[in-house]
Amino acid sequence: AAERVEACLDGGLQRVRWRVPIGGPLPVGTVGARLRPGAQRSAGRASADDAAPGVALPALPALHAVPARPARGAPPARRAEGRLVARAPHCWLPPELRRAEGAWSLSVQLYGLHSARSWGIGDFDDLAALGALAGRIGAAGVLVSPVHAPSLGWPDRGSPYSPSSRLALNPMFVSVPRAAQGFATPLFDTWVARPETRAAIDALRAGLSVDWPAVNALKRQGLERLWVDFRATRDTALTREAAREFDAWLGEARTRLRAHMLFEALAEHHGAADRRAWPAGFEHPDTDAVRAFERAHPERVAFHAFVQWLAERQWRAAGEAAREAGATIGPIADLAVGADPAGADAWSRPGLVDEANEIGAPPDPLGPDGQAWGLPPWRPEALVEAGFEPFAQLLRATMAGAGGLRIDHVMALERLFWVPRGRRPADGAYVGYPLEAMLDVVATESMRHRAMVIGEDLGTVRPGLRERLARAGILSYKVAWFERDAQGRLVDPRMLPPLAAVCASTHDLPTIDGWACGREIDERESLGLLDADASARQRDERREDLERIEAGLAAAGIVGGDLVERLHRWLAASTARLAIVQLEDVAGLVRQPNLPGTPDVPPNWRQKLPVPLEGLAALPRWTALASIFAARSAAAHRSPTADPGARRVGDALPDPGGPPAP
Repeated sequence: AAERVEACLDGGLQRVRWRVPIGGPLPVGTVGARLRPGAQRSAGRASADDAAPGVALPALPALHAVPARPARGAPPARRAEGRLVARAPHCWLPPELRRAEGAWSLSVQLYGLHSARSWGIGDFDDLAALGALAGRIGAAGVLVSPVHAPSLGWPDRGSPYSPSSRLALNPMFVSVPRAAQGFATPLFDTWVARPETRAAIDALRAGLSVDWPAVNALKRQGLERLWVDFRATRDTALTREAAREFDAWLGEARTRLRAHMLFEALAEHHGAADRRAWPAGFEHPDTDAVRAFERAHPERVAFHAFVQWLAERQWRAAGEAAREAGATIGPIADLAVGADPAGADAWSRPGLVDEANEIGAPPDPLGPDGQAWGLPPWRPEALVEAGFEPFAQLLRATMAGAGGLRIDHVMALERLFWVPRGRRPADGAYVGYPLEAMLDVVATESMRHRAMVIGEDLGTVRPGLRERLARAGILSYKVAWFERDAQGRLVDPRMLPPLAAVCASTHDLPTIDGWACGREIDERESLGLLDADASARQRDERREDLERIEAGLAAAGIVGGDLVERLHRWLAASTARLAIVQLEDVAGLVRQPNLPGTPDVPPNWRQKLPVPLEGLAALPRWTALASIFAARSAAAHRSPTADPGARRVGDALPDPGGPPAP
């Protein structure tokens, strides 16, 4: 049975004829092809002996298959046709990370930005401005907290790590004023000029934290009016081009976003954003009742498409603004490890998620009771049966418009800790996933999108996984607090592996100022999570730990200046290819964005930066840290391309050259 295979060969696409055996197991390193009922599985290794007569068979890269189907007109038991896709051997590395260490990036919780233009929450227009600022001081990119979509019916949700859909973008990050500049908006203009509307906007801007329900209510009103304007003025000169763009976009995005758009319209219709509360007949997107609803309510479904179109336009524009200003990587997106069991993703693929369990972490020194995050895991056998397309689709959606991707809890590529729902984390167990096939998909999509990949590998990591991720070109994630020598001192920064992104802290850990004063210990005691004796012990341990941090800094020759400055000099001196500067540290925040083990309520996921976007560049720390990393970049440019000699994991950087995978 001769098959046509598209492969990435010699810098371009070529068609080759490939003879494959019928039946038998798939070769190692490929993804199982799923045939329609009655068909057999077919795949095989290519060799000169397999070539069709008269056709020279070039050397093919490693391949993985996608769902196949019986060939037209052929007996299903004898022939099958499918698609085999060239597998990239490793992830994309941008030029900034292929030379000696020197690249650095800002990181931001997007909701915490605020400006004279935004409506009480950071938005994609603010991100564009931050990206331009970053480029002007030499940063290569901006790591952004997840921008996945919650449901508009969950106005009180703040955590970006429990979205309704990871395939869609958060409507609250749409800059409504910026959107109104793209077409004729008479109704919106009248509404936004009203005194009560202006007062509501001013109140949200003045708030010290993000009021998610109030932001949701106000932005929803603005977006609804923009939608009415967009439909009413489609044939005017001001709107005609935007309407053509929307129609073209919808033609491409409809399949990917259909479930999210339908979910949002149904949540409005049923008055509940929890799909488990809907009546019988609405269990997934392809029931008769759901299709009937889709036919009866096209305008409401189209409204949610319109909101996603605005969001995607602004997300891409933010990346373009950063790159034009010199931040050549642009936004680095963050992929959450799961989605809410009540939301659109779980609703759209009921056979893929396991609702009887939730993702978590086993007990460890930082979490003696273990963790359960409420997010249902993907069933590995269902993922294989689907040809890994749900995972590839998720990566495509998250990488689109970004120059990099941080994979939260990257250990999920190999195994996940499943906790039976309603039980203690200690009752959980690890469930394995096909690591090699998952890495194939990550590398292929990384090359396709020219997007670097960072794997958040904090916590319990099986021996050997970090080495395997390094061979795949995935950057490890190093946090200063955890990088210690045998005496517990901060390690020499020149001993960090090159293939890594290094930072001082993360959203779930204390800021530098907060660590120094034990802010999270005080908060846990005030919430009753620690008694007085435990708090006293932890404060004593913190003082001793700070002495070990200071000793490590001194041993590395980093003296003078406050702890924030010295830790950033440590980051700048590291051999890690990418250093990350957290805006919370630049702005002097003491409270971390999220205190693990406490609910999604204020102040978690609601903290604004203490200065507006327009004032960031005037902060003394902004200037000082920019100087520190400018020196790092200058030193890297003076050095020849490094080949450290494979002394540590990740020293031998993969060659990321060549065209993207098809």
